[in-house]
Parts: sequence; structure tokens; C-alpha cells
Amino acid sequence: FLTKSQFGAMDNLDFAIIGKRIKEVRTDRQLTQEYLAKVTDVNVSHISNIETNKVKVSLTLLVSICNAMNVTVDYILEEMVR
Repeated sequence: FLTKSQFGAMDNLDFAIIGKRIKEVRTDRQLTQEYLAKVTDVNVSHISNIETNKVKVSLTLLVSICNAMNVTVDYILEEMVR
């Protein structure tokens, strides 16, 4: 479980980096935005908006996206904890 201080850290995440990492992994694995949208039950424009930092990805959707790409959330967030 997250502590209050850890939960507050969610506000400090760089969503531009998260979107960039999602796109990098997706393209490296030759997955389409359409595929991610279908398996996560969102529309394609939402996936695009996450990748281009026009919207912030929710934790629930981030987990779903990671599961669909067979990576951990830690893997997506690793650049932010260095």
C-alpha cells in the first residue's frame, strides 16, 4: 500500500516521460495504438494523447497498458527514479 507521502509523489511524475516510454516500448514490440486501445478498453486517440502528453495516464490505465505490453510499471517509470 502507498503511504500518504508516496501517494503525493504521483503528482510529481513526469507524464511526458511516461508517454514517451509507453510509445518506445509499444513500437519496439511492434504493437499498434489500436491494439493497446482495444485491450485496455479506451479509444485510440486516448492512447495517442497519453503518448504525446496531452493527457495524464491514470494509474489503473498505466497498469493495463503495461500488462498489455508485458512490462512492469517499474520498467516504464525507471527513468524517473534514477
